[in-house]
Amino acid sequence: MKNAILATVSILMVGLMVLSASVASGDQSLTVNGGAAEAVILKVGQVCTVEVVSDDSNPHYAYLGFDDGIALGSFSHQQALLEAGDLADVTEYNVPAFYGYYVQAAGTSPAPSPGVHFVFQYQAQELGDTDVKLYDATLTSVLDSVHITVVHAEMGTSFTYQGSLNDAGSPADGLYDFVFELYDSPSDGNQLGSTIDIDDLDVIDGQFAIALDFGSDAFDGSAVWLETTVAHGDGSDPNTLVPRQEIRPVPYSLQTRGIFVDNAGNVGIGTTTPDAKLSVNGTIKALMLSGQHPQGPAVIGRADNPALLFLNFGGMFSAAGQFGRGIVGTASNTNPLPYGSPPGAWLGQYGGYFEAKAPAGCGVYGLASNTSPDPFHPALIQYGGHFVAKAPAGRGVYGWASGTTGIGVYGTASAGGDNVRNYGGYFLASGAKGRAVYGRATATGYGVSNYGGYFSAGGEDGTGIYATASDRGVEGFASGSDGEGVCGRASGSSGRGVYGYAYNTGDVTNYGGYFQANGSTGRGVYGYAIFGSGYGVYGESRGSTGVGVVGWGRAYDFYAGGPGTNYGAASSIRWKSDVRVIDDALSKVMKLRGIYFNWDAEHGGGHDVGMIAEEVGEVLPEIVEYEENGIDASGMDYGMLAPLLVEAVKALKIEVNELQRQNTEKDGVIDTLKQQNDKLEGRLAALESSIATIVVQLKGGGK
Repeated sequence: MKNAILATVSILMVGLMVLSASVASGDQSLTVNGGAAEAVILKVGQVCTVEVVSDDSNPHYAYLGFDDGIALGSFSHQQALLEAGDLADVTEYNVPAFYGYYVQAAGTSPAPSPGVHFVFQYQAQELGDTDVKLYDATLTSVLDSVHITVVHAEMGTSFTYQGSLNDAGSPADGLYDFVFELYDSPSDGNQLGSTIDIDDLDVIDGQFAIALDFGSDAFDGSAVWLETTVAHGDGSDPNTLVPRQEIRPVPYSLQTRGIFVDNAGNVGIGTTTPDAKLSVNGTIKALMLSGQHPQGPAVIGRADNPALLFLNFGGMFSAAGQFGRGIVGTASNTNPLPYGSPPGAWLGQYGGYFEAKAPAGCGVYGLASNTSPDPFHPALIQYGGHFVAKAPAGRGVYGWASGTTGIGVYGTASAGGDNVRNYGGYFLASGAKGRAVYGRATATGYGVSNYGGYFSAGGEDGTGIYATASDRGVEGFASGSDGEGVCGRASGSSGRGVYGYAYNTGDVTNYGGYFQANGSTGRGVYGYAIFGSGYGVYGESRGSTGVGVVGWGRAYDFYAGGPGTNYGAASSIRWKSDVRVIDDALSKVMKLRGIYFNWDAEHGGGHDVGMIAEEVGEVLPEIVEYEENGIDASGMDYGMLAPLLVEAVKALKIEVNELQRQNTEKDGVIDTLKQQNDKLEGRLAALESSIATIVVQLKGGGK
């Protein structure tokens, strides 16, 4: 039977995961399946291609393979492309310390050109981790590498179907064509899943076995029947077998009645498309925890044992994972009761309501205990408790202290140690007029110590208050002439009066601290250090393209006054190595040009004088910073032109001295020639006098 497509064809590349990264530096590098990669994850049986790529037209020689023969699979050469040149060659090279190939890119017609030079195929066979490496021609330096992780293959949804077949009353023997179809009824009914067509199946003494895969969706808990059509191997005498065979419960290990499991192992209750390890869906209620009282909480945790020193918890929740939340409580009813309701009939609702009456009881005890940094996400964000109230007058947390020593909210974080970041309080307000923290203390009088909010953090990286909001994390307002909107004081040896941290690394502009002063003599930031070697303002950025301090002003971008020394940059022989004089300085200077220009509106507008950073970068790239594309410059350090100009002036001075020396030598030669000429002229005059005397004597008759 040739009229259907075999449904069990597998595509080996499904599920391949490639982690993108920049291509390694150098002329030769590796790609995986045609793309740059630093690591791949393959399932047993999967394959990928590994290509050797060159970015120039030079011949090259390299080794490609695995150290110590640890390949976890097969690795074979597929082809050498025209870009490798007409003398390209690949030779297998296997020794105890290395398993792989020696490659040569060379030739003249054609010569090597940029692009893919050699293609290899890797097939995963064993579980584990290995690295395919590209070495130089001496097998000593690694030019590039790709890390390969081999994991288990998925079990899939196919099952084995065994049967016996008679042909003309005798056990069949030979090649036969089979068509398998699944139905929801013993006769007629609806077909489920796809049709499976198996051609030329070898039946031996009437027995055959075949793997059938109708997918997991065909088994939804209902009874199903298998219909089989058989023909000879040449397609003749097709015959549909009757009756259909009912699929008994064994294949239902794929799906338990009422519970769906997909290929990734996600479990669905009430859904066949689970999007988490457990997804529960329902047409009305998926999971119900209900408080029936008009003001009833969805969950009440209560611990009322009054025994002395008995530590009990109304609720205890622990979040140990990254971004974990011990409790997330949400009260989302935002609609007030209809007009005409009795006074005070506002909805009283709670994201969570917990009460503990024991002497040491805890209404809510939320524990977030993971203190280990994640190498990919070093800042673990986790919450012992997270509360949200969306009602018109709802409060996620409301602290009110009216007593003489009351504390509206008391948060303390005392854990210390390396890489520990803990918070006395963490609050988020995202509404238009939301308050991350609203603390109120109303008691007055002599000796009264009360706080609208009191937060203490004693850990190494502890934060007394950490507030974040879509508008303002912290807003301090002081209306008095000497008022302080925010007063930060640090008494420790390395304390910070105010610490602002902006950690978003995406394509955004964010500020660790943003300060604005609108007065005619206002100061956006005023830093004042009184004693010792303190800094009025200290800016430090350790990022590869970070800037410690950015100043932007109409008159001065940066202004330094006072009697002290203004250091342009740190400089000492103690901190420098590989010191060399700038070569060919004068010719470098001759390639530069100074220009007049006008700034665009985004950069302040106005007329200015300067240079083109991209042009300077072609001559002295060390003083120019570029955008991520490596083409567009973001700025340059004009002060760093001084060393180049110093060496250029010295070179010019040497040329002037040489010209002066040459001129002096020429003057000496001229003086010598003049003296020789004077002597010749004297001798010539004497000779002329002698000749005149002889002529006179001859005219006188030879006297």
